[in-house]
Amino acid sequence: MDKGNEDVWYHVNEIAAFIHEHDPAHPTVAVLAGSHPARVRAIRERAPHIDIIGVNTYSHIGNVYENVVLAGGWDGPYLVTEWGADATYEVGLANGVAPIEAPSEMKARQYYERYREHIASPKVADRVVGSFAFKLADVAAVTHTWYNLLLEGGLKTPQFDALIEAWTGKPPENRAPRVRSLALTSGRYDRLVLHPLQDAEVVVAPGEEVTFTVDLWDPDGDPLELRWLLGLEETAPISVPPRAVDGIDVRQRLEASTGEGEVHFHLKAPERPGDYRLYLYAYDPRGNIGAHTYPFRVARNGGL
Repeated sequence: MDKGNEDVWYHVNEIAAFIHEHDPAHPTVAVLAGSHPARVRAIRERAPHIDIIGVNTYSHIGNVYENVVLAGGWDGPYLVTEWGADATYEVGLANGVAPIEAPSEMKARQYYERYREHIASPKVADRVVGSFAFKLADVAAVTHTWYNLLLEGGLKTPQFDALIEAWTGKPPENRAPRVRSLALTSGRYDRLVLHPLQDAEVVVAPGEEVTFTVDLWDPDGDPLELRWLLGLEETAPISVPPRAVDGIDVRQRLEASTGEGEVHFHLKAPERPGDYRLYLYAYDPRGNIGAHTYPFRVARNGGL
């Protein structure tokens, strides 16, 4: 509703007034995509029967209090109705098309810090009446690993661990494997780690032999099993793992007692030009999973 004519709030107010008349025991809430002060003021001025403002926000969660309360002039409570790690539309692109996903360790840190600093912090706690972390269900996005806090029917991710610790003050008894980075480490791309906030170009030749290196660890020292899956870069949002291309869906064991280190995976690039994404999953024996993805392009003018 907040994307067009601000007169919509007059009509929202009519609905909110009806609710107050027929159900005075419950508050009314209006949700905004972001926290632009002008939109907050529009609700305040045109919809006085709205009791609580909700804000959906990701990387800009640190602006919510200032935008809603100080610049927007809102004197009531607000909810953070949708939040999490950086959204798919807030990151850099690989080869101009593929959003660059953050590794699971980085996403876990974003969940924990954003909750503690911008939802539960004493400086905002008198105005924030709740929040909804995104998301436990299977949600369609660029990858099925981007937002989902549980994967493959209920395996717990580092992001879920971070929420448990943020909410309760202590981590779960057994924590999920954490992927620090996934890099293309062969040929002219030696040690190329895609950073989610920067654009990048990663192009290899059809059939080129390439090596990927994952840096990961398990906080509890559990042995890990790795799974590598190569899928096409999806043009439509997906909520489940992609279909493997060229039969690349393999598993490796990481038997180190520390559950930590670098692991290499050698891959022959597909012969068919196009945009692809390598998926990496790390499983521990306790029902936990860490994940990361790496987008790249196969083109006839790519490679060495």
